[in-house]
Amino acid sequence: MARCLAALLGVLFVWLVHSHVALGALAPADACKLAKIKATAKASTKALVCYLKALKRGDPVDPACLVTQDTDLAAAFAEAEAAGGCPTIGDAQSTSAGVVQPFANLIAARLPPPGAACACGATAPARLLFTTETAAGTCIDTTTFGGVTTSRPCGQQLLGGGANAIPPWTLPDLGLSLFSVTGCTDTRLVVENTTAVDTGSPRTCTSTGCLFGAPVSAPNPTTPPVSVCLINTVNRDASGTANCATGSVDVSMPVVTTIFLTGDLLPGTVGTQPCPACTGGICDGGPNHGLACTAGTSVAAGSTSHDCPPPPGLELSDVTPIDVTFTTGVVTRVAQPSGNQTRVFCGFCRDSDDTGAFQNPAKPCVQNIDCGELRCFDNLNGVGTAIPCTTPGGQDVCPVDHFCEHFESCEQRNNGAFGPAGGAVQTITGTGVAAGALATGGGPLTGKLAAVFCVRPTYDPTVDAALDLPGPGAITLQGAFELLP
Repeated sequence: MARCLAALLGVLFVWLVHSHVALGALAPADACKLAKIKATAKASTKALVCYLKALKRGDPVDPACLVTQDTDLAAAFAEAEAAGGCPTIGDAQSTSAGVVQPFANLIAARLPPPGAACACGATAPARLLFTTETAAGTCIDTTTFGGVTTSRPCGQQLLGGGANAIPPWTLPDLGLSLFSVTGCTDTRLVVENTTAVDTGSPRTCTSTGCLFGAPVSAPNPTTPPVSVCLINTVNRDASGTANCATGSVDVSMPVVTTIFLTGDLLPGTVGTQPCPACTGGICDGGPNHGLACTAGTSVAAGSTSHDCPPPPGLELSDVTPIDVTFTTGVVTRVAQPSGNQTRVFCGFCRDSDDTGAFQNPAKPCVQNIDCGELRCFDNLNGVGTAIPCTTPGGQDVCPVDHFCEHFESCEQRNNGAFGPAGGAVQTITGTGVAAGALATGGGPLTGKLAAVFCVRPTYDPTVDAALDLPGPGAITLQGAFELLP
């Protein structure tokens, strides 16, 4: 449903620009033209929200909600026209009738009838459980601009641009993620987060701060001292939709990865072990060495566990995505030329003509016009700051050892995706698999989730250079879906 509505929004923009708002050739400097496009898109988004709220409640759409969008549209058009420069005047009503209302009708036609009974078993489900499994097959394809496709295994987390030097890491099995089902209309489910209080553990919930799977060992066989242990944590409350007839799921749940530079914690064991192990119910390595633990994965030897955390003081930084939507469908991201680069998946405002630094806090962008702010640059640490300034290249209002820089270019760290040697990658495709028909209490069915997203810079020079951040990211998971009463 979410992908369908997103596609409708795309249709809306084409319809708007070409047919219904008589704006002529769209020029970025024309404030009136831009204001009317933004106002119409905003009104259409409000219509979408009105219908989604109705879907969640299982009720007809609230007419008062739709009236508000028309009132706001008229006010925004009036404000734009008062500023002058508009080729047409008084077209708010016709725009609403010609664009916003037809768009709302398209949404309404694709939603189940209000009040339709839940058709997901003898009783309506209250929870959706996803349990990760050992993955099989491939789920991520990367294709170069020359048409060469590389297929990558399921069950991995990949990060960074084409110069990334760190191999993708395999995500552990037996990870539990429990979602609440807050609405069921026909076969369509509304899925939201659970808390640690709801589930009885921070290891199975899906709210901000909940743990996402067991610790991940990411050994570096060629250079063991730079092996890392990773802790994945939910960064925003989960929300989404599912369909019990097909087993399809679309859930937004960003995951932040905390990196611990541990090296090999267990040099006496075979291979490199960057995370403490839970072996035979006892922690091996780390601050809880010798204490009891419960294995977090099915690995017989060297299983990780949150009962056995990595040593304190070794945390490097958090790798933070902008947004992560897991889907059992197909998600594709195509790189575009931007700034001084030819293949940008995830643009962030950057001082490309001087320091090469990214604006801090990170500012996502689509094109150079989204950038251009002046900010003080920390010359000692090589990072931008949030302090505004006015004189490029000068000290201006900046603190000592800072100077004013222009973050003018929309780029990622390097071209492409998922290096090494990934600079030519033009397209990333993640492929999930729906589990099939699910019924409350009917047992688990296996499916696959895929997500492709953008990752901010960490502003840690070592981490950003090694992972080639900012840049794209991808997570794929195989697991069992189960509807619970």
